[in-house]
Amino acid sequence: MGPFSHPGVPRLLLAIAVVAAALALHIVLWRLILRVIRDRAFAEELQRYCRWPARAVVVLGAVLLVFSATRPRPTVRGAAFDALLLALIAAAGWLTVRLVRVAENAAMRRYDVEVPDNLRARRIRTQVRVLRRVVTVGIILLTLATMLLTFPQGRALGASLLAGAGIFGVIAGVAARSTVGNLIAGLQIAFAEPIASVTWWSWRVSEATSRRSRSPT
Repeated sequence: MGPFSHPGVPRLLLAIAVVAAALALHIVLWRLILRVIRDRAFAEELQRYCRWPARAVVVLGAVLLVFSATRPRPTVRGAAFDALLLALIAAAGWLTVRLVRVAENAAMRRYDVEVPDNLRARRIRTQVRVLRRVVTVGIILLTLATMLLTFPQGRALGASLLAGAGIFGVIAGVAARSTVGNLIAGLQIAFAEPIASVTWWSWRVSEATSRRSRSPT
């Protein structure tokens, strides 16, 4: 029998092809997003903090999808599927923590502490920094709880952690409503200009196409 006649070889080749396609699509979309964002500081931080977590989520999700579709032996499926699922949940938590860090930096840039009257800016920066740490703890708790919920033996502890993370998040949100608004405002500033630019260019292209179609031949 040749090396490619083993039943597992087609599955392996399929997995490699799907992962490569998913990764290539992710890279293309990722570069497009970075080009669209006109706030270069925001784009650079998104690239620095979120590139590898996002790739990990894409690769693990593609592998998990292929693994579920090929239906290997039950004994292999149980252990490998659980390991892949745990890795995907951990990667998603990692990506979310990094996104919160990028949002924090975007909000920080709105408030300059180099000016003489910087009391309000320093106060808001402190609030944003504390909120980021609180949100990070909540994300870690939520990630651990989700991972525990995948096992029958850990569902009780996972549900407790999930409830605790929910209560923790509600209290933090109520206590820091203005700070959350600053974080959201920072993200809006980072994304508003590129969206407006894309809308303007789309309008110009459609207008030019309409004029060309109405012009006499």
